[in-house]
Amino acid sequence: MSDPATPPPTEPQAEKPKRNWRGWLKEYAVIVIGVLTALAAQQAAEWLHWRSEVTQARTALRAEMAFNSGTPFARRIAYQPCMTRQIAEAEAMIKDLRAGRVPRKYTSLHTGVAQLFNDSEWQSQRASQVLTHFPHDELALMGRYYAQFDNFRAWTENEGPAWADLRVLIDPPAGLTASDFLRLQSSLHVARRMNGIIVSNAERQLRLSRQLGITPPPVDRAWVEKFCSTYDGEWAEYQRKMGAR
Repeated sequence: MSDPATPPPTEPQAEKPKRNWRGWLKEYAVIVIGVLTALAAQQAAEWLHWRSEVTQARTALRAEMAFNSGTPFARRIAYQPCMTRQIAEAEAMIKDLRAGRVPRKYTSLHTGVAQLFNDSEWQSQRASQVLTHFPHDELALMGRYYAQFDNFRAWTENEGPAWADLRVLIDPPAGLTASDFLRLQSSLHVARRMNGIIVSNAERQLRLSRQLGITPPPVDRAWVEKFCSTYDGEWAEYQRKMGAR
């Protein structure tokens, strides 16, 4: 018999394994470093991709801006003396007709100056989201440059009908009335205003392009001289002969 005062034997408790914190931290560090390395590699690959895209887009945009600055903008500035003379001659003819005098003639006459404002590359790059990866200052200048294109199209579209109306002064009909003179004066005002707005903003466009390091090619002086000495028909024939450029 066992002694009731003696406690029964107890089962030995199983020994819990000690946690190896050093090994666990080592494994955790390996996992974290692996994930971070993968993310860094992915970001580096993406950065290199967009860097290449930006370089290609910049080259294309600079070529497009050089074309615009050298063709519609620089040429229009070069045409300004001729267009200003044309405006002065139209004003003098209206005064002659009002005074009953035989009007003088235009030295040259262009019923508006049609120009191609090319922004296809800008629209394409914007749609592809490449522009969001450009440096902020560079993108801001480009944005200001291209933002004016719709305005230039509107100004030239307003200029054309005004000069189409003033074209009647080449061979004015007899018996012009007060309302006819008012219409001609209104068209003259529009032509003068559009010429001033277009030229001043063309100069602004050239300043913006120079800030981006783009220098337009020199204007062909023979081209300008021909413009300043012809009427629309002869000028159109000259353009066809030389090729639109």
